Amino acid sequence: MQLNLSRPRRRNLISLTPLIDVVFILLLFFMLTSSFIKWRNMELNVAQASTSSIQQEDKVVRLNTSATGEALFQDQAYTLDQLPALIERLQQDSIQHVILQPHDDNAIQQIIYLMDALKQHGIAQITLNTD
Repeated sequence: MQLNLSRPRRRNLISLTPLIDVVFILLLFFMLTSSFIKWRNMELNVAQASTSSIQQEDKVVRLNTSATGEALFQDQAYTLDQLPALIERLQQDSIQHVILQPHDDNAIQQIIYLMDALKQHGIAQITLNTD
C-alpha cells in the first residue's frame, strides 16, 4: 500500500515592495498636482437690525450689487475694472465707510472680490448688510 502524498503547495506571497512603491508614487503625484493656496483673512462687519445705527460723523455710502456681480451706485453699474474710478470719486467726498448690500444671486466669491477691491483702494471700513 503506497500513499500518494502530494507535496504541500507553496503559497505565493505578495511582495510588499512594489505595493509600497506604488503608494509613494501616488502620494508624490497628488502632492505635485494639488494647488497650494495662501489663505488670507478679511475682517467683516455684519450689519444687524438692532445695531444698524451708524455714527453720524462718518460719511456712509450704500453700495448694491447686481446678480452678475457688478457694483451698483446711484443707478450706475461698475465692473471690477471700473471700480477704482468709483472709489476715487468716493474718496474725493471723504467717504471711508461703505455698506455693501449683495444681491441674493451673488456668489460669495464675487462679494469677496468686490470687498477686496474696496480694501485695496483705501476704503477703511466695509459693512456687509445681510437684510
